[in-house]
Amino acid sequence: MGTVWEQVTGQTRLVSLSDVYLRLKSVLDSEHYVLADIEQAISHDPALTARLLRMVNSAYFGLAVEISTVSRAINMLGSQQIHDLVLATSVTQTFRQIPEEIIDMQSFWRRSVYCAAASRQLAAACNVLDNDRLFVAGLLCDIGHLVMYQAIPDLSLECIAKAKERDLPIDIMEHKLLGFDHAMVGAELLRQWNLPKSLSEPIKFHLHASNSVEYPLETTILHIASLLAGAFADDENPEGYLNAMSELVWQVTGLNDDQCLVIHETAVAEVDEIIRLIFSEARTYQASA
Repeated sequence: MGTVWEQVTGQTRLVSLSDVYLRLKSVLDSEHYVLADIEQAISHDPALTARLLRMVNSAYFGLAVEISTVSRAINMLGSQQIHDLVLATSVTQTFRQIPEEIIDMQSFWRRSVYCAAASRQLAAACNVLDNDRLFVAGLLCDIGHLVMYQAIPDLSLECIAKAKERDLPIDIMEHKLLGFDHAMVGAELLRQWNLPKSLSEPIKFHLHASNSVEYPLETTILHIASLLAGAFADDENPEGYLNAMSELVWQVTGLNDDQCLVIHETAVAEVDEIIRLIFSEARTYQASA
C-alpha cells in the first residue's frame, strides 16, 4: 500500500485516548484487580464520572434503581460494560481538532451514534449477549475517516469528490486512489489502541462482511447498521438499502427486512438521547428544532 498508508498509520500512532481511559485499561489488563481499583481510575475525572452516572441512570439502560455512586454502577453493569462506556466517551473527546471545512463533525457523530444504537438493537435481536460491545463497534465504525482527514486531508477530500462524481461508494474510490479504505484504517487504529479483535475485525470487514473469519455475526450486524446509517444520514427510506443486501446477510443473522425497519425507527428515536448522554456539548450534536 506504500507511502500513503505509512502516512496514515503514522497518524494512528499519534492518536491517543484520554488519561482516565488509559488508567482504566491498565487496571483491567492487570491480573489481579478489585472493583475499587476501577472506581479509583474513573474517579480521577469528575466530568466523566458525572457523565457515566447520567448514562447508567438513563432510560436507555432501563435499570430499576437509581445509581448514585461509581461503585454501584460497576456492580450493576460489570467491568466490561464500564470499560466500553468509558471508551465510547473517551473516543468522542479525542478527535476535536479537525477543521469544519474538511468534515461536518455534527453530521459525523450523529451518523455514528445512530450506527451504535442500531448495532446494539440488531445484536439484541440476534441474541448476542454482549450487545453493548456492538454499540461501541457501531460508534467507532467510521473512525478511520477521522484519522484520514487528519493525516491526508487533501487526498480524503479527493476521494469524496470523485466518489460523488462517479456515483461510487466511498470505500471503492478509496481503494482506487489510495489502495486501502477507511475501515482498514479504523481497524489499524483499534489495533494500535490494543483493543480486542472482537471490535477491530467487525470494523475492518463491515463493508464486506463475508470476509470476516472469527466474528461473522458481529461483522454482519455492523454491516446492516452501517447501511441503515447511510439511510439515516441521507434522510432516505431505508427499504431500498435493505433490498440491496445479499441473501447471506439474512442467513447469518436470521433477521428479515421488517425487523430491521422496526429497529431503524427505534434507533432514530434514540439518537438525541444517546448524544445527550455521551457528549458534554450535547446541543451541538442534536437535531435542529
